[in-house]
Amino acid sequence: MPLEQVLPALDVVPAAAAAGTYRAWLAANPASPQRFAAWFNLGVLLAQDGARAEAMEADRQALALKPDLYQASVNLGLALEAEGQAEAALSAWQGGLQPDAARTALLNQCGRLLEGAKRYAEAEQALYASLLTDPQQPDVVQHWSHLRQKGCIWPLHPAGGMPGLGAEALALLPARSGRWR
Repeated sequence: MPLEQVLPALDVVPAAAAAGTYRAWLAANPASPQRFAAWFNLGVLLAQDGARAEAMEADRQALALKPDLYQASVNLGLALEAEGQAEAALSAWQGGLQPDAARTALLNQCGRLLEGAKRYAEAEQALYASLLTDPQQPDVVQHWSHLRQKGCIWPLHPAGGMPGLGAEALALLPARSGRWR
């Protein structure tokens, strides 16, 4: 049975029942090309239920089947971070194969964790790489600028700005405070 026929029923059952349905579907469909999606969805349910170790295994299974599923890399990294495995979290995020549009999420998570670990130079590099992919991230610009201040990297903004965000645009960005996305 195709996974898309199972999905509508899973929206109306408790998470534990949905997880059991995913497990049963995975066992009954060992050759389905949709297995990566079932593993990923199972991982999300398990993480929401607090079964972190099982969620991480589900994320790893999803990534084994579809290495470019960056969402599984993000979830696996967050679970590893919550387990106190910062280096493994960084490895999960850095190793995620993803399209450029998704790259910013992984780089921003690396930058956030590295900043929290006081690894400012690495954090600054991760956020700079994120901004090279998408310069229109005011919160990331703010954190990147703050990291440059912490590291006494002057001028604060490189002469001429950065690709996609010139010096004038950087100067006009409003100062924002807030949480990481």
